[in-house]
Amino acid sequence: TGKIVIPQEFEGADRFSQGLAPVKKNDLWGYINTKGEVVIPFQFKSAKPFSDDPMLAAVEITDPEIYEKGWGFIDTKGNFVIPPNFYNATSFKEGVTEVATAKFKFKNTSKRYDKYFLTKSGKYIYHNGLYSYYAGPGRFSEGLMPSCKDGKWGFKDIEDRWVIEPKYTIVGNFKEGLAHVQI
Repeated sequence: TGKIVIPQEFEGADRFSQGLAPVKKNDLWGYINTKGEVVIPFQFKSAKPFSDDPMLAAVEITDPEIYEKGWGFIDTKGNFVIPPNFYNATSFKEGVTEVATAKFKFKNTSKRYDKYFLTKSGKYIYHNGLYSYYAGPGRFSEGLMPSCKDGKWGFKDIEDRWVIEPKYTIVGNFKEGLAHVQI
C-alpha cells in the first residue's frame, strides 16, 4: 500500500531474509524483525542478510585485536556458529560460501587473499590466491565452483572433485548450463 511500516531511523539497511534484516545505527550493524524490533543488537562492523541453506549470516566483528580478520557466521539468535576467522566472507548460496583465510601482498597491491569455498558441512575447497577478493573468476553456481591449479582454471564440485579439468586462462559463472571461458 506504500505505507511506511518501519520508521526511517537507520543509517543503512539491507533486505529481509528469514524474517530479519541487517540495519546500521551509530556505525554498527544489528538485525531487526519485520516489526522493526531489534533482535540482534548493534555490534557488528558489517553484516549481510541471512542465507537459506544454511540459515546463517556473514558478519564482521569490530574487535581491534583482530581488526583485519573478523568475518564469521551467526545464527538467527546472534550466536557465532562459525567463528570470525576470515578476512572476508560472502553469504552462503546453495550450501556454499566464499571465504578468505589468509591475506598477502603482491607488489604494492593489497586486498589480495587466499580464497576458499566453504561448504555447509565445513569442508574447505581451494579457489585461488591470485585475485583480489572482489574481482577475478566466477563464483559458485549450478553446483560448480571455479578453481585454479598451476595457473589454469577449471571447475570442481562440492566434494572437491574436478568436473572440468583446469585448462582455461579465466572462467565465469555457470548460467543455464554454460559459462564463458578464456583459452
